[in-house]
Amino acid sequence: MKVILYSALPGGLSIQVLGSLNRTASPEQIEVYEDVRYLMQRLSLNLADISILVLLVQKKQDLSDLLLIRNHIIGHRVIMVLPDQEPDTLSKAHLLYPRFLTYMDSDFEDLNAVLGKMIHYIDINSKIRNVLKAENTYLQAIGS
Repeated sequence: MKVILYSALPGGLSIQVLGSLNRTASPEQIEVYEDVRYLMQRLSLNLADISILVLLVQKKQDLSDLLLIRNHIIGHRVIMVLPDQEPDTLSKAHLLYPRFLTYMDSDFEDLNAVLGKMIHYIDINSKIRNVLKAENTYLQAIGS
């Protein structure tokens, strides 16, 4: 499972969000991208290992850039950190189908709580899939 953080502006707020992510996910689970082109390449590589995208949108251009790669983002669990609550920003953000929205002036405790629950449910679903797979293998073995 991977948690991918995208932030076009390194430093400050990115470090704060990354610190919040590190409280919930292990460092090995987190990948950071600062360029939308590299993010797009990563999303094109292997969809199976990417579980959650945290998109830090610090300015409107960041959101416009993300909308250009919308087809690569849709289908992932998306958490977005937005710069403001303006109707235009919100309507564009919703085009990426986020599961959770928060804002730059947040303390990110809400982000941490949501991320923790998402990781928990992903882990549970993974365990269920493994049990079902083992059961299926067993049934095939005794049936033949």
